[in-house]
Amino acid sequence: MVAMTIRKMFIVVFAIVLVTTLTGSFFVFKMTSNQGTSKAILNFFKITNSQDTDKAINKTADKVVVNLAERQRMLIQKYSKEYINELIPLQVRHSTLKAAEIATLQITEDRKQYTINVIGKLRKEVPEVHPNRNYAVIKGSIPLPTTFLKEVSDVIKQKGIYSYDFLSKWNINKEKGLVTDFEKEAFYYLYNKKGKVFSRFLVHNGLYTLRYATPDIAFAETCINCHNVHEDSPKSDFKPGDMMGILVVNIPIGTLSAKTEALLARLEDDEFGTDSFLKTKKAFDTTLDALINGGKAPLDLEMTKFTTLPPTRDSKIKSKLNEVRQLWDTVQEYMRTLTVVKPYSAEYIAAYDDAYISANAAMMAMNEAVNMYPMYTRNSEEKTKMATLLWFQGGSVGVVLLIIILGWLFFKETAARPVQSSDEFTFATEGTSEQTSSKTPKKRHNAYTFNKEASLASLRKLMKTSRH
Repeated sequence: MVAMTIRKMFIVVFAIVLVTTLTGSFFVFKMTSNQGTSKAILNFFKITNSQDTDKAINKTADKVVVNLAERQRMLIQKYSKEYINELIPLQVRHSTLKAAEIATLQITEDRKQYTINVIGKLRKEVPEVHPNRNYAVIKGSIPLPTTFLKEVSDVIKQKGIYSYDFLSKWNINKEKGLVTDFEKEAFYYLYNKKGKVFSRFLVHNGLYTLRYATPDIAFAETCINCHNVHEDSPKSDFKPGDMMGILVVNIPIGTLSAKTEALLARLEDDEFGTDSFLKTKKAFDTTLDALINGGKAPLDLEMTKFTTLPPTRDSKIKSKLNEVRQLWDTVQEYMRTLTVVKPYSAEYIAAYDDAYISANAAMMAMNEAVNMYPMYTRNSEEKTKMATLLWFQGGSVGVVLLIIILGWLFFKETAARPVQSSDEFTFATEGTSEQTSSKTPKKRHNAYTFNKEASLASLRKLMKTSRH
């Protein structure tokens, strides 16, 4: 009973110690994480005089400055990442447009060479040979330039790389008229000489496609004469230099999906970065200017909440912030270079490398500027102290738990020994009694047997004596 009482007292004492330690750890953690070290200390000691209150306000203001300066490092990373993400669809657009430009040049030159060097030469040297759309069933006939190009286009189209068509408002082939809104818009745009190229990214034949239209200009007398005298031609007064129709090159860039649709939605040059890195740039520029010269700085990236910062008085910090501004301008310059050079060219790789290096340099300079703020240094020291305190609190909890466990095991063994000894004594006593009780009848039986035999022996002896 005494051992059990001591054990209970031991558990109660250490339970109180454990609860106290955990409670202290909780409040230390809460003060350091939610309120900040300086504010927690001020709240703990209940500072009420005006001088200390002013100090607390100044510390809070300094902390806002440091937090905004620290945020600048994150904004440099955010800007670079967003710019590259926006650059990817732009690269897709430029690469596809370049492919369409190359294909258009190839098709135009193929037709020119075929018209001049094949049809023109045969007409002079072999007059009986003449071009016709139905050349396959006409003896001595060869394909028209447009027929030749159409058959080549059909072969290329089967490979899924690209396709092209010559279309016109005055088409001889009834299948080559203006059908879609794009084709009509492109024709009149080029016919009215508003530009040399008309292109759109849109859904065509079930795929997101670049449709790239250029004017089909009359250049060879054979083509002009053919269109002017053909019985199915709606127009008979073409002359060299006139636009006879349009050449449309179709380059598929993706299947129908939400991702492709989102990609194409970001392909307009005038919208490049408006919802991403340009917002980040504005927040960075405004904050950096406020850190250097004082003024309003955004508290959120959406720039809906502002705070007013004092100008930087420390010459070293100000010099470092101006260095950040120069590096920041360099980052933007290299990023802009990526939008104008040819994708995946040597110039592009060099500009990408320069942008990466300059962004890292800007972040390092901003980090150095942050480390110069006295408030940042104090916060770092206080955080280190509070971290040490938290480790100490955690160690205390561990020690208390270890002592409780060891104490429990010790008193459990101590309390169990008297009970075990009592059980052993009882068992031994019961065993002795059983042995005694079991042996007693045997002794009585032996004594009874001995007395009976002695009586019989005496009786026999007496009988012998009486006979004699």
